[in-house]
Amino acid sequence: CQARVPQKIVAGEFAREGEFPYIVSLSIDNNPMCGGSIIGDRWVVTAAHCIIGHTTAPYNNLLIRAGSLSSVSGGKTYRAKNVYYHGQYTSGEPSSPNDIGLIE
Repeated sequence: CQARVPQKIVAGEFAREGEFPYIVSLSIDNNPMCGGSIIGDRWVVTAAHCIIGHTTAPYNNLLIRAGSLSSVSGGKTYRAKNVYYHGQYTSGEPSSPNDIGLIE
């Protein structure tokens, strides 16, 4: 991703364990790299740039961690079954619209 990410969140607050149960951490090859949101019993929505070019079928290297404030420990982990992304997303363009993906 070529977008500049600020080092700090201004006027932010620390989250408490369980405060945002729908937020997940996504790791590829045990490296935390993105976040997502649970939108159903088997679905997570994330950015397409988080999955395109980083993982391929059968997606064994894509780990979803829910229920933890840490991206590397705690909570419950799941393996992705499949990934989908918007067909009109253009990888590598930081301002590309349609930067949305689904993980099953």
